[in-house]
Amino acid sequence: MASEPGNLLETDVCIAGAGPAGLALAGALATAGVRVVLLESGAGSSSLPDALDDGDVSSQGFDALNRSRRRGLGGTCLSWNSWLLAQPAARYVALDPWDFEARAWIPHSGWPIRAPDLAPYYARARAVAGLGGEQPADAYQVGLASAFTSTLP
Repeated sequence: MASEPGNLLETDVCIAGAGPAGLALAGALATAGVRVVLLESGAGSSSLPDALDDGDVSSQGFDALNRSRRRGLGGTCLSWNSWLLAQPAARYVALDPWDFEARAWIPHSGWPIRAPDLAPYYARARAVAGLGGEQPADAYQVGLASAFTSTLP
């Protein structure tokens, strides 16, 4: 719901960004009875970058932000480039235990949590993304971007 300038919105939580993470968090909090405002700087569902997508990337091997980020309802999923049923999609796979480990050659690597800490949340994440059942070990599932551009919003 858009608000007219100058209107006061009473809320418990303000979430910046209506991409997959922001939409999922806003939906979960609202379902739990939390008053949520979701802010999005993008207009409509354009998959084209604009000046607010500019930025510097300090690590080699990563795409420029204006090629890997999108503003608008659905966020970055507006640029997903896998396809299923002639619709944009993404491949989902659970993180491996080694993804959480520190690596001597990567400064600031390592997570403060471990893979088992996330295990209870994977089923709920699959449901939000429109995936079903258990994730097969060492395999990925494919989910449609429409989960975040149509269904969840």
